[in-house]
Amino acid sequence: MAALTPAQQERLASLRKMAGAVPPDVRALIGRMALSSQRVQEHWPYYSRIRFQAAIAAGPPVVYTFTLKQQVLGFSYAIGQDMGPAGFPTGTIATIADTNLSEGAKTKDGQSLEIFGISCFIVPTSDPTMLAFVYQNASLAFSQSGGDSQKKVGPLLFVPSPGGLSGYAVSYGTQPNKSANHTDYGFITNGLPVQGNHWKLPNPVIWQPSGKTDSTLNLVATLERAITLPSLTPRVLGAATDFQDLFAPPTTTGAAYTYVELMFLLLSRQKSARGKND
Repeated sequence: MAALTPAQQERLASLRKMAGAVPPDVRALIGRMALSSQRVQEHWPYYSRIRFQAAIAAGPPVVYTFTLKQQVLGFSYAIGQDMGPAGFPTGTIATIADTNLSEGAKTKDGQSLEIFGISCFIVPTSDPTMLAFVYQNASLAFSQSGGDSQKKVGPLLFVPSPGGLSGYAVSYGTQPNKSANHTDYGFITNGLPVQGNHWKLPNPVIWQPSGKTDSTLNLVATLERAITLPSLTPRVLGAATDFQDLFAPPTTTGAAYTYVELMFLLLSRQKSARGKND
């Protein structure tokens, strides 16, 4: 550090003299006010799980369908709250594995968020065949002010994953051949499996703390087309010479492989008042 000039030294001495003349309780008040006015910027994740549940006609044949404008709301629930608005069966209570919100549609601890990107994880118990149809026919939008304001993100296809799936999975949404009871479905990755992969928003979305404009936010996923998957024919176990294996596609709503489930992650900068631990 360069040495102070005589003029700077004189100025510093004057400031110290003036500070010494201020009563201690006033100095303490000024210090507290200065700290309370400071803002801390962090990058903690905000995430929320959603589900598109298929309607099931048990048949036979078994038919899975998704309705036009079927809609689910990400960030609509908090830990300990019902996940129904996000597409789950009523009575499904959220845990830290589903979201980290402490109040539905609200930021945490009075934070203000500048959202600049979105990532989308595919939950592995989603049926790959259903996923292929849903992913290409769904749209995304940020809904704020109780739905009065919407910012359309675009098709779900825009949103990659920071840990894209790869390899194979068991699928009951595709008819297996005669000698099999399921289809081994190769995952088509929705992004390179690299850390931080996301879709950068054209313009940031601001999520304000409670009491301010745009203090509520949902990420709305909507099916823009009705979807009917190919019919599936259950099979009984055949004779040894037949080589026909049992095939029983799931027909219970909520069972694995009857839905598409996704986890949205917001990439954001969070600003909040400075705390004692900062």
